[in-house]
Amino acid sequence: IGTIKADFRLVDHFCQPISSNTSRNEGVLHTLVACASGQFVDNLCAKRLRAAQPPIVVITSNRTREIHDALKRRCLYHWIDYPDYQKELRIVQQKVPGVPAKLAQQIVSFVQRLRELELYKSPGVAETLDWAASLMALDVTSLEPAALEDTYRALLKYQDDIVRARAAAQDLLAQAQTV
Repeated sequence: IGTIKADFRLVDHFCQPISSNTSRNEGVLHTLVACASGQFVDNLCAKRLRAAQPPIVVITSNRTREIHDALKRRCLYHWIDYPDYQKELRIVQQKVPGVPAKLAQQIVSFVQRLRELELYKSPGVAETLDWAASLMALDVTSLEPAALEDTYRALLKYQDDIVRARAAAQDLLAQAQTV
């Protein structure tokens, strides 16, 4: 039996279904039970591992899959909201090299207002960055309807959300262009 000496261990690869009859949530639950006991089998190395101390496990979720109630009962829950305008603007400026200041402001303003719509999945910061990179790749310097139409899919992942965004685009674009 090997001993884990690190303060934490990445367990994502342990969270796969145990068999074809188990869901990913059951795999995650099995992983957490194993982590709580401090012992589990690493399927990649074919070794049984024992933690020197029971690890602290952090699970992140973008709410694309439902988390099983048994798993929720074993967790502390902490909601992290979207960043405010200023913080998201700083993120875009730091993570998208060469983005013009005016375009970065328009992107963040548009996304912040887009999140106010009733969407199945509001764009996260990752989608904001992907969209900014897409606009940069197309040499866009200012948000315009044509650029928006060409890049919706970098920002929104569901067709119904794209339809809702298109319906509100004129207003959202007008507000974003005033920053």
